[in-house]
Amino acid sequence: MIVGAHDWTGQLAANGLVEPIYLSPAVKKQFPAYTLNAFSYGLAVKKLYGVPTQIENIGLVVNTSLVKVPTTFAQLEKEALAYKKKVHAAFGIAVQQGANGDAYHMYPFFSGLGGYIFGTNSAGNLDPSNIGVANKAFLKNAGLIDKWNKEGLINAALTYDTAQNAFLKKQAAFYITGPWASQVLEQSGIKFKIIQLPKIVDASVPFLGVQGAMVTKYADPHGVGGLAADFVTNYLTTPAAQLSLAIANGRYPANTVAGKGVHDPVLAEFGKAGAGGVPMPNIPQMNSVWADLGAAWVKATKGSGATPAKTAFSAAARSIADKIG
Repeated sequence: MIVGAHDWTGQLAANGLVEPIYLSPAVKKQFPAYTLNAFSYGLAVKKLYGVPTQIENIGLVVNTSLVKVPTTFAQLEKEALAYKKKVHAAFGIAVQQGANGDAYHMYPFFSGLGGYIFGTNSAGNLDPSNIGVANKAFLKNAGLIDKWNKEGLINAALTYDTAQNAFLKKQAAFYITGPWASQVLEQSGIKFKIIQLPKIVDASVPFLGVQGAMVTKYADPHGVGGLAADFVTNYLTTPAAQLSLAIANGRYPANTVAGKGVHDPVLAEFGKAGAGGVPMPNIPQMNSVWADLGAAWVKATKGSGATPAKTAFSAAARSIADKIG
């Protein structure tokens, strides 16, 4: 068996490397539908290939000693720029990108402007021929990215380390990150609250990541096919196992019964920040998206000499379509 991210599912299933698994209706009821869908794959008939164990997403971390918790994007923008001016920073919101870009951390801005990765077909399955990276609604709103770049709300130069250090050293009052930073935040002494990025034009929902366990095709040849399937489907699905993993890894459990046993306020706030989020597409064609989408954000938010957002994202969409074929 292997433990991994749900967006591995399509590639592994398409290559015949993981086996379908079967859960009873009673067990399925303990998991949000999107977590099961995240580990499901099939062009005609979807099959379940993994047991969801943990969920995660990013949120907007607000230093409540420095600024008010924003309820609108306009308020966020105003407060972030005011604080930027006060401390003479080069950015208003600390969100990582770096030279190669980071489409994952930028996704709430992308969704908030009407962007999407893939549409769905009549069967409800992801359709790689429907690429929403430069759809009409997004391009209509893309001028806001140019505005953010000009005023310095977002700066592509920030990396994981520089974004985090900016927040910890109070060079930024707003920081976008996920539960992997929980311990650092809790030990910082900073008073903070985690919320979902406020709605821009549409809801600024994050990508949702689901971790889970899958049975590989190598289980049977090694004589442990039944054992591996039993461990994954009958043990790792239990509230007790899921709660243990959640406590050990600092991630919210996928099992809703186990979730009631989580009393960590930071994990709970990250969970709320994921409301309405979009599971990262688990089809193989997603591999052709990350680099171009991340690069489009870098080109459009690198400050002086930036490419107009409409141009950058249109080019990214064409490149992605060419790669997918």
